Amino acid sequence: MASAARDLRETELRLRRARSQFFPKGYFSDVAWDILLELDRAERLGRVFSVSDLGADTAVPLSTLLRYVIKLESDGFVVRREDPSDGRRVLVHFTEAGRSALNSTFDGVISANCSARSVNSSANAFSIELVRSA
Repeated sequence: MASAARDLRETELRLRRARSQFFPKGYFSDVAWDILLELDRAERLGRVFSVSDLGADTAVPLSTLLRYVIKLESDGFVVRREDPSDGRRVLVHFTEAGRSALNSTFDGVISANCSARSVNSSANAFSIELVRSA
């Protein structure tokens, strides 16, 4: 399931980036979700993002991004820490609660998808059995 969750995360991130090529700016505004997806990707790649890195990758104005980072932090999903190698930078990290919430979101989608496939497979098998017995 870990591989499926990773693939789903990457697909979601690519989709969000691709749609900006076809729709005008402002049609889709989910800054908090974009921040969480970018932090997740950075973490999976072994990288750490500063607030300005997040702004560059999400294409969200820095003032807006900072408001959302502060909100995510006050809700316990992320934490900001001074960069130990450069005191001018502030790094953003998942908290355990933030990581857990994101994992649960994707795991829930995968489980629901697997359940739907299982139901469809069972229904198809039942239909085939009905046809055979007729």
